[in-house]
Amino acid sequence: MYITVITGLWVSILLFLTIRFIRILFKMRQTVVFPLTEVEWNSIQVHPNKTVGKPDLSHQKMAVWGNGLVIFFITVWIVVETFLLKRHFPAAIVFAPILWNLPKLWNLFAFLKQGIVCGNRFVPWNRLQSYQSIPIDKHHRYYGYSPELNEGYELLIHTKFSEVSCLVTTESVKQKLILLLEEQLKIHQTRPIGM
Repeated sequence: MYITVITGLWVSILLFLTIRFIRILFKMRQTVVFPLTEVEWNSIQVHPNKTVGKPDLSHQKMAVWGNGLVIFFITVWIVVETFLLKRHFPAAIVFAPILWNLPKLWNLFAFLKQGIVCGNRFVPWNRLQSYQSIPIDKHHRYYGYSPELNEGYELLIHTKFSEVSCLVTTESVKQKLILLLEEQLKIHQTRPIGM
């Protein structure tokens, strides 16, 4: 019983990672609504001191390779540990820090026609609940990384189950993001239930 539960848990994690990875790869092929200009790309950050990369394979090589390798190694590990060595739990702890930091490989934030891509997550517009623009001051967790960031904002986008965020360094880009979010909130919150 114990063996099948642990194996089932790791197979579930592997399936979740694989589905999320494939979904992001497909979403990266969609038309980007925002950011479009070079100024907009340079004004948004997911990680401090690093502007976001464009949602294509050439700008996201590290994330694609990193996620692909992790999925490959977990698959090999499940096969070797379960079927060849008949062990299950002790080696699983090695993957915990890797899985925890896997989303940090993606340097991705874009509004697409169907939703928001942020890191390794895709959030459809209908899951959008609210947003919050927080000025970055000396008490903010991102203060001190760069002069532009110190005068910028953290945009938190709340969804039905969690939140995604980005760092915005200019007022004009922040206003454009807010207009786009307001538009999507009006569209999806006035829609009758069942549509």
